[in-house]
Amino acid sequence: MKKILTIVGIVLLLSFIILGLWYFFTTKKDSGNDGITDDTEQTGNFFPDSQNGSPTPLFNEDSENDPYQDSSFIPQFRQLSQVPVSGMISFERLATSSDTFIDEGNVVSTSTETVFRYIERGTGHVFETTERTITQERISNITFPQIQKALFDSSGDQLFLQFFANDNETIRTFHGEISEISTTKEDGTEFKDSQLDTIFFSNNLYDITPSYNNQSVFSVSKNDNGSVIETTSFETLETKQITPLLLSNWNIQSPNNILLTLTTKANSEIGGYLYFYDLSTGRKTRILGPLDGLTTNTSPSGNFVLFSTIRAGKIELYIYNTEDSSVESLVVQTLPEKCIWKESNEIALYCAVPSVMSRSPLPESWYQGLASFNDDLWKITLRDGNTPSYQTILEPSSVTGKTFDIVDLQLSPKNEYLLFVNKDDLNLWSFDVTSF
Repeated sequence: MKKILTIVGIVLLLSFIILGLWYFFTTKKDSGNDGITDDTEQTGNFFPDSQNGSPTPLFNEDSENDPYQDSSFIPQFRQLSQVPVSGMISFERLATSSDTFIDEGNVVSTSTETVFRYIERGTGHVFETTERTITQERISNITFPQIQKALFDSSGDQLFLQFFANDNETIRTFHGEISEISTTKEDGTEFKDSQLDTIFFSNNLYDITPSYNNQSVFSVSKNDNGSVIETTSFETLETKQITPLLLSNWNIQSPNNILLTLTTKANSEIGGYLYFYDLSTGRKTRILGPLDGLTTNTSPSGNFVLFSTIRAGKIELYIYNTEDSSVESLVVQTLPEKCIWKESNEIALYCAVPSVMSRSPLPESWYQGLASFNDDLWKITLRDGNTPSYQTILEPSSVTGKTFDIVDLQLSPKNEYLLFVNKDDLNLWSFDVTSF
């Protein structure tokens, strides 16, 4: 009897083991996730970089209509860098591939493509991507740590770079040129690569700014009598003096080939001035001032000046017509350096407009990093004899879930893409504005 019970017990035990194994393998197969639970949440990171894996999907991965399953899908609003940048440029070149790409549902094929090139702030490495691709290609891997500012020429192959010397006070400037190098391997095949050749240029060039066509840079050098404005050619590296100035703190803009604008550094409690300097005649003309907290942004034609001033502790934004001296008040509140002009058959501006203005003294608290904004992108169209029209074209925080303090706006050569930097983390973004 005891022997029979033992046999029955063994049979039952084996039955339970077999049943358990069957349940384990069948449920594992049905779960479709190899028994692994993924607790990862989508963070809103839209950086499509081949160095950092696949792009974060915006759609359900099980959807048959997910365009990210097609590597040719290019989002309208895209993150170009995941690390801080010091400068960027966009330019046109012959397309390296005849493949079509899909842009928000429209199939496009062109013989040229827009290239986005930028330099990493921490390493000085140069990267690029294009309107057709979602991957980043490293152009140069020569390391220049902590580049504070970089200005590219129109071709994207030459640049001026600035960083602080070891004393954290002296500004060092050097010129770089991206060149192609060829190496022949042992098997006889030729390998092509790029490198950044550099030469040190000068110390303490302040406020370097590109010319209107990115063929040269303007800078301010301080001296015992105040300062002097100089221009340096990308091609020849020749430096010429433009004009001496009594003050040393100026913001320079080059709207076109004959005009420089000189605006005094802004302070909410000090009256500022805007001067036009004619490069062909050497004549200075006072355009605006004194106005508290004055900052400006002059249109490419020189016919309009977007300017802000502080009245009763608030920023007010205006358009000044240099031809008839008329002034148009705008309904939005922002700083002119958060805008970029677009001139074609219409005259328009793309502006980063804060959802809420800071109560800190502006604009100096924003310059010092004591105040920050959360911006939306607007298009403001000026209509002759009529009230300007306003259109919100992008709410970045709604798309990504993080704030955007937008600076350094640039338009691509064909006015198709708006590039900008998020001041909060210095990452680079682009937005396709062809439909606006």
